[in-house]
Amino acid sequence: MSELATSLQVQFASPEADTPFELVTGDNDQGGSAPVQVAFSRLTVTVGSWGVIFRMSQITPLQVTVPGRKRVKLHCSEAAAQGVTLFVDNGPAVINTTEWVRGFEVPRTVAVNTAVSLGRRSEPVVEALTWSGEVRKRLRWFYDQPEVEILQQTVFRDREGRLVEPPRYDQRRGEFFCQGEAFGALVVRYAAGFSLFEVLYDNGQGVATPDHFAEMQRAWSSGNITSTEIPPVRIIALSGSKAATGSFERVFWPIGAPIITFRFGPDDGDDKEQDQEEYAFAEIPGTRQTVTRRVYNPQDNSQFVEVRQTVYLEAQDTVTGRIFKLRLLNAAD
Repeated sequence: MSELATSLQVQFASPEADTPFELVTGDNDQGGSAPVQVAFSRLTVTVGSWGVIFRMSQITPLQVTVPGRKRVKLHCSEAAAQGVTLFVDNGPAVINTTEWVRGFEVPRTVAVNTAVSLGRRSEPVVEALTWSGEVRKRLRWFYDQPEVEILQQTVFRDREGRLVEPPRYDQRRGEFFCQGEAFGALVVRYAAGFSLFEVLYDNGQGVATPDHFAEMQRAWSSGNITSTEIPPVRIIALSGSKAATGSFERVFWPIGAPIITFRFGPDDGDDKEQDQEEYAFAEIPGTRQTVTRRVYNPQDNSQFVEVRQTVYLEAQDTVTGRIFKLRLLNAAD
């Protein structure tokens, strides 16, 4: 009697493990983006018949006042969306800042490097599918069994050039299939679901090295933080065994230009705004002139530090467009 040996392999992999899990951070179609706002020095110039008084508030460069915001999409199935966690940079943090309330600075705390779920959304997707000898073609976002509308369709042929039946759509699997190898193309439209998150981010101090963050502060103080490398906001999305990473640009406002308040009228010390006319000026890039001074150690002339001082700049009223020119005559003395 002869023996027949057979073997059987049973795959227990979940269909969910084969579904897409992808972060999309490069578009603004969902709106809601805003740069991280940082504190700026406020220069008040008061002009009276007796002369000019300058007042400058001091701040720490890149001190966050309002976190940045960015909406990102996570393309995944509804099942995977149930357990999604998003990690931003080095994780959640709380920063201390202040806000102006009726002329007074009020301390407050702000949460940063967090992601808030805005729920499930969907948007139409147009996708081209081309058969080059294949039998099946799956939609890119095939999860959640989307309904499909065919917009364009060529005839389909086999390897001998004979006409064959066009592909049929299997909604359960989110794919088109032919009876055999085929050549042809479809353009289809369907609704792709995704999870929408709003990310709150800070100035990047937690991910930049101390030396590089100091360089970012110097670049900002010099008038333009984009003159140095700015670390992007990095994101990790996790859900069960699925993971995806993404990043987007960290944007600042202002990028370095100071805001100047220009007041005409009497200055009796109580800062009554009803007696004064006020304008908001923003520095015109490229007009700032600086000098570098050496400050020597009084006990050792071989030791010194170099200090860069502004001697001239031009600013423009953001409302009227008028130009304000400021020259600090004694800055280089």
